[in-house]
Amino acid sequence: VVMPWYWSNVHSMLWPDPYNKAESAAVDGLRNLPAGTLAISDEPGFLWRAGRLTVPYFDDSSIKRIEQGQITAVNLQNAAAKPDVCSVLVWTSRYANLDLGPRRAQVGYEVTARYGGPRVLYEKRTCRP
Repeated sequence: VVMPWYWSNVHSMLWPDPYNKAESAAVDGLRNLPAGTLAISDEPGFLWRAGRLTVPYFDDSSIKRIEQGQITAVNLQNAAAKPDVCSVLVWTSRYANLDLGPRRAQVGYEVTARYGGPRVLYEKRTCRP
């Protein structure tokens, strides 16, 4: 009885739909970063697909961590300022609401791509992998 239900509900996990145009462009943007650099995103699956690692504290970007104060604008800004972090991909309102703020320019980030809505890729001009 459970098997047909299970099989019909795990299909998207076992065989996910291909990325749409914006998602593919974001993954390609991350792939084009220098080898050995780190990135931060509220959609860690994009980092994985691009072959990028993230700052360990930001490998889980769930809304629960934000609501509990574990991920804040300040610690996002501090992590993004590390020399080996070269990009921040904001994909949802979770990180859009945490904006890199005034430190974005100070640390050397600029917008390199926009994907509609809150979706934006920031890259650091000077990055040291």
